[in-house]
Amino acid sequence: MRIMKVTNKKKGNITYYKYRVNLPIKAVQEAKLLNKDIIARVENNKIILEEEFKRNVKSTLTDKEKILQKELVKLIEKRKKFL
Repeated sequence: MRIMKVTNKKKGNITYYKYRVNLPIKAVQEAKLLNKDIIARVENNKIILEEEFKRNVKSTLTDKEKILQKELVKLIEKRKKFL
């Protein structure tokens, strides 16, 4: 493996760099990280790559839960008036 420093862009006298890492094919295939967003973090002088989980799950409330939610909001508003 190798970490390479690559010029990203130049603005005026400032040069911006990014780093590229070549990973072994088997490691990427076994971890199923191909074409996925990953996060890199450092722990105990080691670089750890993890898959980034994006939560796009929308929860839908049942009718009972919606009624309870409205009642809770009303109770909170009443309590605010007393405080």
